[in-house]
Amino acid sequence: MTTAGQQDLGPVNQQIGAACRSQDAACCKQGKIFLPEGQYRAIIRWLAQSAAGTPHDQAAAMTEFERRCDHRDGYVLYDQQDRCQFLGEDNRCGLYGTGVRPLECLWWPLHVYAGDGGQLEIRSASWCCTAAAAATGDVHADLVAEDAEITGHDLIRRFRAAYPGRPGPLLRILDTAS
Repeated sequence: MTTAGQQDLGPVNQQIGAACRSQDAACCKQGKIFLPEGQYRAIIRWLAQSAAGTPHDQAAAMTEFERRCDHRDGYVLYDQQDRCQFLGEDNRCGLYGTGVRPLECLWWPLHVYAGDGGQLEIRSASWCCTAAAAATGDVHADLVAEDAEITGHDLIRRFRAAYPGRPGPLLRILDTAS
């Protein structure tokens, strides 16, 4: 699945990453991550082909990944528990640069939420860290909006019905409920 969010935002990504690590990567140590089926399958393929470690390590990583996944209608909820399994000891994402990093992680600190009327909204998750200050301007929000369109608004609504998250300040309304 190709997404707009796979684009390199250069300094913005570096600023967001630094801000997140300065807060001990708190966003990677709680909550559930939205994985459309295509992203889930891409991570499975990456785990199966990963050169990191022995075949036993690969099997253990695959088993752990599957244990954390809750399969839904068209998407998977990945439970980060108290630490994402891909988060390194240095609080850097092990999926960064692999092409399989989840949309929600690429979008951070922005997320797409379903509003009270069912409309989709881009909101900042500024409750957790200082990364929101690095995602200023329209470029980041434009990429999130484009990814939401590619992913499908109805799929995102189903995800948010199952896992509403903790919406932060409203940045943009994407559509109105159908």
